[in-house]
Amino acid sequence: SRDGKSLSDSPYAIFKYLLHHPEYKHFKHIWSINSSNELETVIADYKGLKNVKFVKRNSKEYLKCLATSKFLINNATFQSFFIPKNDQVYINTWHGTPLKSMGFDIPGNPAHSQNVVRNFLSADYLLSPNDHTTNMFLDSYKLNGVYNGEIIQEGYPRIDLTYHTDSEVFKSLLTKLGLTIDKTKQTILYAPTWKGTHVSKAKNDMFQIISEMTYLRNQVGEEYNLYIKVHPFLYDQARKFDEIKDILIPDFVDTNELLSLVDILVTDYSSIFFDFLVTNKPILFYIWDYDDYREERGMYLSDDELPGPTLFTIQEVAGAVQEISKISENYKSVYQAAKNKFTRHDDG
Repeated sequence: SRDGKSLSDSPYAIFKYLLHHPEYKHFKHIWSINSSNELETVIADYKGLKNVKFVKRNSKEYLKCLATSKFLINNATFQSFFIPKNDQVYINTWHGTPLKSMGFDIPGNPAHSQNVVRNFLSADYLLSPNDHTTNMFLDSYKLNGVYNGEIIQEGYPRIDLTYHTDSEVFKSLLTKLGLTIDKTKQTILYAPTWKGTHVSKAKNDMFQIISEMTYLRNQVGEEYNLYIKVHPFLYDQARKFDEIKDILIPDFVDTNELLSLVDILVTDYSSIFFDFLVTNKPILFYIWDYDDYREERGMYLSDDELPGPTLFTIQEVAGAVQEISKISENYKSVYQAAKNKFTRHDDG
């Protein structure tokens, strides 16, 4: 999952299901990980199990496992040196329904999609939660007519974790990780996506994020716990700031398990909001860089299809939180339409 940076997303959901299902007791699970120190808290849960193993990404052991495992499960891409053998089964789960333009739909040079396309063409199965994502594979990545595998359009494994995670148990885990949590309050999660034109050059807007979070805490902190989950591309920058240490969700925490305890989601162009629809809880779209984003990247949905208000200043966000029940009422029908379109198969 995510180039070995975490145990998360649909690969993690599939792993948890197989691990606890009597029918699959004979399976041996091998996780590729980047840094065991970072993931120590997560790995600790599985250390004693004989059928679960962790290998360091790009080590000899990793290469051996990659070349000999029967099933390969990835939520993004294998590196360009690897091609699955004929008797291996490669399942690519991808990592969410896209709101931002993808593949050849992104303005500019399509060459950045080459390894993604190569992985999709190598995969025996591509997982898709809805028609929109299926069309992304076929049209945005030009697989139509050339892909020989099968696109499985069904419930998304990771969304089962949002349904089935015990939020009280998860709150205790967050406390252990050093986050401040008041169990008498409701919870707001701010989850912005990365900004910029290339993954290696994500814009660092941490100072803005910190000042806005401070403002929001001052405005609504009496009633709400406030947390921030930055995009993985920005996490290494974010963790350097003491000001948000007690509200910054560690990068290795699974987003879908986290969503089980969230009461209001504040996001921008992140596909996290599609997953959150199954909770029936309100979503606020805070898009201060709206013009740049439309121009540089492009979006698949128009504003009136978004299941929540579009807000351009942090003051508007605070105001919306204070009027959240009215907003929920106003967006009921758009919210339901989005659920029908994007989460029809997700029943837990």
